Amino acid sequence: MSTFVLTLAFLAAQAAPEKPILEGSWWRIAAPPKLERFATGNEQTVDFTIFAAADSTWQLISCIRNTDHPGGKRLLFRWESRNLTDADWTPKGIFLTSDAALGHQEGVLQAPHVVREDGLYWLFFNSNGARALTSNDGKSFEPAKTAAGSLKFFAMPRDVMVLDNRSRDGKWYAFYTDIVPGKYADRRNHTVSFRTAARLAGPWSEESTDLGVLSPPRPEYTFVYAESPFIHARNGWFYRFEQLNVFASQDLTRWSGPPMAALSGKNVFEYLAPEIIEHQGQTVLAAYKDHGKGGIFAVRLGWK
Repeated sequence: MSTFVLTLAFLAAQAAPEKPILEGSWWRIAAPPKLERFATGNEQTVDFTIFAAADSTWQLISCIRNTDHPGGKRLLFRWESRNLTDADWTPKGIFLTSDAALGHQEGVLQAPHVVREDGLYWLFFNSNGARALTSNDGKSFEPAKTAAGSLKFFAMPRDVMVLDNRSRDGKWYAFYTDIVPGKYADRRNHTVSFRTAARLAGPWSEESTDLGVLSPPRPEYTFVYAESPFIHARNGWFYRFEQLNVFASQDLTRWSGPPMAALSGKNVFEYLAPEIIEHQGQTVLAAYKDHGKGGIFAVRLGWK
């Protein structure tokens, strides 16, 4: 086959999105931890981030709720593994608790997400707005400040994730669960919004852009699809996960339905807050199970 024909085939493939499909069974990578302090026995392991540290170990940092920590009952906990596909990663202990001196809301450390810029690890999370930690090695983190010297990067209610779109438009995008009083009564006023910045240290856009929610509300959990937004970039397309409903677009700010894939099966609440990890030609989808009572699970993801 000629190079010209192969090129046409490649371009044709990029004209349509790939469809994600689950391959094989889910396996557990993190059980609800036994806390060295603040334990209740009813801890739930919820929104999390997974990334490779500088020493090539895999790191998992998760929000743990229903602890005995004063205030919001939440803290961050860390696990480690030599391999992405290992089961039951090694618990490494409490990673972070709230600190009033840093402007945190007491007992509210929520939805961590790690990205890298110029070799530096940035861990964003919510506590009275968007906060961040930075690290050179992906293990030892310290509080980060904005370019203007603030510990608060921008205002938002919860569930932040950060996407690097600099190769297209020179911007970072921070997507988060927003609450707009009086606008979306059918889902308790929850939506997904975003801000942008040329650098992670900011300044971040003053304007918060409403991205909306594509999946209709569930009567038993009306705002579930506005929670834990996640967008994955792959081969010229963006894949937006509203829980396990997947939408595709070539424009990061414009989306339409219906979903191209629904990966949740019969129980749409079994696995929540998905995150995608691509490594050495394989894709892994991770999510927390049974509202955090089951821990964090992973499954291989294929692209059809």
